[in-house]
Amino acid sequence: NWVTRLECVTEDAASYSLTATADSGAGWVAPAMPLPYYTRLIVPDLALVDDDDDMGRAGLREYAFACAYSGGAWRGVTLFRSSDHAAWSEIGSVTDPVMWGTVAAAAAAPASPWIWDDAAALVVAMADGEPDSATAIEVLNGANMAALVGPDGSAEIVQWRDAAAEGDGRFTLTGLLRGRRGTEDQIATRAAGDAFVILDASRFQFGAGVTEASATRFLRAAGLYDTVETTPVTVTKARRGRAEQPYAPCRITASRDGSALICWPSGSVTNDGAPRSKSQL
Repeated sequence: NWVTRLECVTEDAASYSLTATADSGAGWVAPAMPLPYYTRLIVPDLALVDDDDDMGRAGLREYAFACAYSGGAWRGVTLFRSSDHAAWSEIGSVTDPVMWGTVAAAAAAPASPWIWDDAAALVVAMADGEPDSATAIEVLNGANMAALVGPDGSAEIVQWRDAAAEGDGRFTLTGLLRGRRGTEDQIATRAAGDAFVILDASRFQFGAGVTEASATRFLRAAGLYDTVETTPVTVTKARRGRAEQPYAPCRITASRDGSALICWPSGSVTNDGAPRSKSQL
């Protein structure tokens, strides 16, 4: 009749009691996805920033700058380039943005680009980062260098000695050196609204073929949540080769003996100490 018999032994429950004191615990934290972030891509037709960037006539040096906006956790971008807006090739990635802003008040043209300009002031409204001051020797050795980039991509390279914070995100830069790296022809075209990009190691640098001097190319900077197909902003560039242009000659001499010889001597230097080459017409 399916009767089950059980035999049990009584134990002292107190022999098995256990008291353990637990800590408060960290609690459970719900995972959170990082917020999206925005990048401004600036692709100027820029002069050679550093002599080591020279490609030795093998191509055209190009620069691009990935810029972040203050208040966001920027997580890097990958730069892509295309000739037809359809097929894209990857150039490289950066995890640190460049410091940048906008020119709020342009500096007046100096009396000469070959000397310190202690009369004019350049006012910039920074979107990310803060410019620093430096000694005159540090500036002459390459510190505090920035590009002023116009809407058409033309750019002047400048340096400054003193940076004073105005308390509203603006900085007044004084002790200026204008038209650096052979960009003295751009001084007169600078104006309020130009982009102000501090030139540091975070920049993209890549090469273009010598036949691409006036070819239209498209660039996109894809962030953590983007692909090259979904990147919202495309920058178009149709002019390049400024980095390969020689510096303007100085100390020009001419002969009137019938040979029509015009030359500039070796040993001439630019305003930032780079040697100029000897040439003649």
